[in-house]
Amino acid sequence: MNRPRWAGRALRVCIAPGSFTPGACAAEASDAMERAVRTVSEEHGQRVRVDRCPIADRIDGADAFAALRVSMNTRIEEARVGGSDERPVTASWGRVRPRRSRIYTATTLVIRAVMIIQFTLIYAAYMLVLGRRGATAVIDAGAIIGDDPDSSRALGQLLRAAIKARGKRVIVLLCEKDPPDLGVGMAAALGVRFLDQAGDPIERPALADLPRIARIDAASINPVVKPGKLVVAFRSGGAPRIPGQLEQLAARCREAGLRPDMNRAGAAGGLGFALSTFLGAELQPLGEVMASVVNLRRRLGRVDVVLTGGASDGPAATPATVRAIAGDLGVPALDIRPGAGQPLESAAAEAVRAWLLA
Repeated sequence: MNRPRWAGRALRVCIAPGSFTPGACAAEASDAMERAVRTVSEEHGQRVRVDRCPIADRIDGADAFAALRVSMNTRIEEARVGGSDERPVTASWGRVRPRRSRIYTATTLVIRAVMIIQFTLIYAAYMLVLGRRGATAVIDAGAIIGDDPDSSRALGQLLRAAIKARGKRVIVLLCEKDPPDLGVGMAAALGVRFLDQAGDPIERPALADLPRIARIDAASINPVVKPGKLVVAFRSGGAPRIPGQLEQLAARCREAGLRPDMNRAGAAGGLGFALSTFLGAELQPLGEVMASVVNLRRRLGRVDVVLTGGASDGPAATPATVRAIAGDLGVPALDIRPGAGQPLESAAAEAVRAWLLA
């Protein structure tokens, strides 16, 4: 066995799969790959340290949240928002911070033990004043959007709560389903005014009010919405969804001096259109967003090999992203692709064995 890079120490492995369909979500795939790595390392008497970093790349907020809870330090926050007829409902969002790597040397642990007492008060003061600013808020739009015509408004209220939490950015995970009102209720909850032909404001705009919108006033948008604060994660390669009502809404936006991008927003649906046009959100493919949130480049830079894989492929899919970054860093990337009927764990074990014995 040729082990020039890690002779005398533990083999450092990053496990960064995307979503497998059918079979396993990204978090479950990382479980199977870790079991395979540990099984093969025991067979060869090789110590191993594993950094699990699943990156969900399909349009499924639950999948993305599960992956983030494995790869990052994710805390679930709750907020009270108004549902139908302003009945309060509890909605959740995630506060994400980097997870400290388990790949520590003995020297690092000793230094941390010595310094922890000295810096306890300084650290406590920092957390009280600035601690939350380093976090990223993540909202699963699919968990709140349904057939309720007020679901978009509730999402806007949840967004406001997440933005006010002073995180460095807010990421909205889109879902396949658009809110019935194409996001105007969300925009109204954050200060955008929709006016009818007579110039009267439309209170609580919903699906039935879309044809009544004659003018849009985005000047009074809530000041908590800062430029560059919002990122919208959507599945790349999706077919544009541009219904006639969205075209009409885009025309009103242009008249108001807004600049809707129908090409990119169309692929992200009505909600992506509303977030980018009214709130200035940046639209990015889901896989790219997740790779950024989990600090993939930094984590790959400190391992000996990375395992990846997933059902989707293409420039923005997780396997392609992982292979590209690993290639830049000179880190071997094992792309796990099970054969027909083959368990993922078995395929991963075969790939690791072959690589160790090469």
